[in-house]
Amino acid sequence: MRKNNPTLAGDLESLLPELLKKYKVVKWDASKENPANKRYKEFTDKYGGEIKPYTEKDEDTGLGEEMIQYVIESKRDSD
Repeated sequence: MRKNNPTLAGDLESLLPELLKKYKVVKWDASKENPANKRYKEFTDKYGGEIKPYTEKDEDTGLGEEMIQYVIESKRDSD
């Protein structure tokens, strides 16, 4: 069994330029334990994005999972 699946991070990185042409904001969330966070941080920094840690709480158990939200705003002209 493979520990890391680089496909999503690689696909997202290659799609970001096109997504940022089409949308004003591109954002996604990942578990803090996700090994792809290193790559996500690299291209979030490259595009001048923000990294926002938060805790997602389970309503039934009250337990929380540490999460990270990545937000990249388009530099295109406003419509």
